[in-house]
Amino acid sequence: MSLQLIEVYVPPGNIDTFTQKLNQFSYETYWFDQQSDGRTLFRILSKKGNVEDLLNELEGVSRRTEGFETVLIPVRAYFSKDTITTQEEDEKQKAKSKTAASQSTGTVNYN
Repeated sequence: MSLQLIEVYVPPGNIDTFTQKLNQFSYETYWFDQQSDGRTLFRILSKKGNVEDLLNELEGVSRRTEGFETVLIPVRAYFSKDTITTQEEDEKQKAKSKTAASQSTGTVNYN
């Protein structure tokens, strides 16, 4: 899964509008932190194929809103309890499938 991280600095007074607009797009998860300059930094993790529409919207907002900034960052790795658990379950399922396949084909030795 190819992921990208979008960092968005949102000025005070635009937080509610931004989060409502964000929920219209597809993303994996997001975090936010209050910055010392009063803006809120949103970090949005999204699959690569879902980023373009969100970036187009953010570009338009950046043109109209002072202090609104966006940065796109490629993600090389992402881990959370959910992703690790899912990966382990996938690996167990693959191992079961391999075991079942090898048992069903059987091997005969002719000496």
